Amino acid sequence: MKRMSDNVYCCALASLLHDIGKPLQRARKSDRNTLSKDARGMEDLVKYPHSLWTADFFFRFRNKFMELEPVSRYGFENFQKLASKHHQPDSANTGEIIVHYADRASAGLDRVMDDDGTQKDSYIKKPLVSLFTRAMIEERIAPETLYYNLGKLEKDSVFPQDQVSLSSEQYRLLMDDFERDFSVISTKNPIVFLESVASLIIRYLWCVPSSTQEGYADIPLADHLLTTSAITAAMVVNYDETGKGPQEQSFRLVSGDFSGIQNFIFSLSGQSDKSIAKLLRGRSFMVNLYNILAARFVTEEFALPFINAITTAGGKFQIILPDIEKHDEVLANVRSEIESWTYNQFFGELRFILDNGVKFLYSDFKLEKFQEVFKKAGDSLNIAKAKPLSSVLDNPSNWVDNKRYSDLHKYKACRICGKEPGNIQAENIGTNCNEAIVFGSKLHRSEYMVIMTGDEVFNRYEVKLLPEISGVDLSGVLTLYKLNVSTSNQQIFPELHYSNYLPKHETGEPLTFEEIAEKRSKGLQALACLKADVDNMGLFFSEGFRDSNGKSTLSVSRVASVSRMVNWFFAGYLPDLLKNDEKFQYIYTLFAGGDDLCLIGPWDIIIECALMVRKEFARYTGKTPCMTLSAGVELFKPATPVSHAVENAEELLELSKDPSKGKNKITLFKETMSWDE
Repeated sequence: MKRMSDNVYCCALASLLHDIGKPLQRARKSDRNTLSKDARGMEDLVKYPHSLWTADFFFRFRNKFMELEPVSRYGFENFQKLASKHHQPDSANTGEIIVHYADRASAGLDRVMDDDGTQKDSYIKKPLVSLFTRAMIEERIAPETLYYNLGKLEKDSVFPQDQVSLSSEQYRLLMDDFERDFSVISTKNPIVFLESVASLIIRYLWCVPSSTQEGYADIPLADHLLTTSAITAAMVVNYDETGKGPQEQSFRLVSGDFSGIQNFIFSLSGQSDKSIAKLLRGRSFMVNLYNILAARFVTEEFALPFINAITTAGGKFQIILPDIEKHDEVLANVRSEIESWTYNQFFGELRFILDNGVKFLYSDFKLEKFQEVFKKAGDSLNIAKAKPLSSVLDNPSNWVDNKRYSDLHKYKACRICGKEPGNIQAENIGTNCNEAIVFGSKLHRSEYMVIMTGDEVFNRYEVKLLPEISGVDLSGVLTLYKLNVSTSNQQIFPELHYSNYLPKHETGEPLTFEEIAEKRSKGLQALACLKADVDNMGLFFSEGFRDSNGKSTLSVSRVASVSRMVNWFFAGYLPDLLKNDEKFQYIYTLFAGGDDLCLIGPWDIIIECALMVRKEFARYTGKTPCMTLSAGVELFKPATPVSHAVENAEELLELSKDPSKGKNKITLFKETMSWDE
């Protein structure tokens, strides 16, 4: 595990906060009397006024920053100038120059003049435009352009509105809350601090326009800051390895994917009434966990922050890496380690895919060029998918596992999956299935997930699910996550959203699927499985963002923003809605995240739920015709294996997504129809 240098850390953290002055300037109406003396002393060193408020933020939290060992060693003055001088870097300071160019790259190299506070109150009043409502494919566009109000990322604030005008008071309230939470982030572990700040930025700045000088302010400040930090870190590593300046450097957009997810989650040879729900829940969570840890593995081996993983959802990730000499060798080692581990654990059922990345130049961050980089990344991943487990199967000794066959003969097969050796002490349940059940049992009682060094996952990580962390030594962990932000504890940590709702008895025990079937409101005692996913995600990215001349406006920030918002609908908003709506309290979420979901519940309630999901997704995306939802609903008896029901629902979903029928459909009772029908 490579150690991140102080230079990389400080540049990444400073660039993560380089534009924090924008909402602060808007909150204070550009009144320089509100600036600290130290910040006012920077007036001759910065180009735009918002940089003074960035400097002011750094000076006011000087003591907190200095508690971080990398910043203490780097020096506070040098550290804060990385952020505050991002528009006017010292020509002799490589760190400042890198942050400057990373800032431009995140914006697509085409940004117009930044906010200067001179256009009356327009820079305060102008809201963030919903990217969904600005996308256009083949002349199809949302009925109207919609906007976001200011507010924390919560279920009541995520729906765009038709008329929004912001005020300095709204900005003040938002930033007061941001600074309150920032002030209590622990500095004991610099990595946890960096990732906590990133989560805090998403929570508060997701709705803040990055620039109000554009015709349409559609890039959230959160995604601009996160991608700027990722590009900065990659540039610093590249410079340290090659000595090349930012404009001379090349990069790699690396893609990872876990294939076989559905087969892995629903691998069952029989039913186990009281454990099946926990098992499926555990496996679903484990896929999310493995995806995160695989992305961490890659970033750590390049001595980069986890922020360089610009997307991680739905069993997929994309990472911005420096294009350096050891690149292919490092990725080959990561690929081999994870492929070998997943093969040995899951018999090739869950397969890890990692490409070598698409090489691109600094100039390719430009708006009309980045679309091609993104398209090539998709092609590269598809090529890698055609060669699964290549590093494992190249070794003939891996083709037969004599120990596993011996154990299967000795203990018989696991009574749940029928694929791994069972264990007499664990009621003839195999090690992997038992681990998934334990995970599923702990999830609804856990508030935190702690990641440490160990050999539990990928022979590299150990994972603990905990109800509280009062006894955890933060300095000894790699990182930790607050799960679903459900805790009332005021400590601020990185946040991880996942579907954690489980229909339960009053005693706290989970309902069996037979008991869930009894909760139908009428008719047949049966269950239904709903599978749904977003239509045309690839087309949305490749064709959806263009200017009036037809040129692409896709940028790395827009990619990150759309991916994050789509994932939040499925992993953040929807599970909370199902949990708190009494009508849907008996619906079990098998998985929800990325751009799809799989739900099981009483058959009549599932049909009603499908209509609700489609309605809410349309509202969430501003009714854009460019991003729609298709679904399949399969009815089944409680005694039917869940895996069969899910497979059938998947087939029905494919009928709904038939291009010849136009997608945006639901297939129910074996009939494909429009949602309105």
